[in-house]
Amino acid sequence: MRTLIPLLMLFLALALTGCDKEEKLRAWQQQQVEQLQQQARENSETARELVKADAQARQEVAVIHRDLQSERIEVGHQRDALESDRKDVATARERVPLLATAFQGGAVLLACTLGLGVCGWLLSGVSKPDSDGELEDLLVLEVGGEHTPLSPSLRLKSDSPTITPAIELQQPDHNTTPHLAA
Repeated sequence: MRTLIPLLMLFLALALTGCDKEEKLRAWQQQQVEQLQQQARENSETARELVKADAQARQEVAVIHRDLQSERIEVGHQRDALESDRKDVATARERVPLLATAFQGGAVLLACTLGLGVCGWLLSGVSKPDSDGELEDLLVLEVGGEHTPLSPSLRLKSDSPTITPAIELQQPDHNTTPHLAA
């Protein structure tokens, strides 16, 4: 509109001045029309380019939006996995002291049971007759020269206290006869 008003004024001025000037005015008007058409074409071309750029920008925004959405979904899955791992660790932290206490109690119980078992085994050995001890007692009696029920005919004879006594067979006396009470 800015260019239209000066053109109209110029057209009017030329119409008032004469024909020769009319020719110049027509040429000038034609030139102005061509310039306006050229500007319109350039404007329409620029508008098309803007529309294309806008469409391309919208497509890029849509692609970025989809990528962002997929990244959000992935972050959500990772957050869920992290939360699950955190819960597992919290549960394990609760269980570990309980298991440690149970194992410790079991170890103490096992140690006490083993101690009582050893004591019981030792006490059961005290109450049983010891055949080795009896044999030792008999040997001590033999060495001491006393008569034992196992071997009445064996006697130990020792001349010296520093020499180990040797076992000799004693011959029974045939002269002695048992006295019978009448």
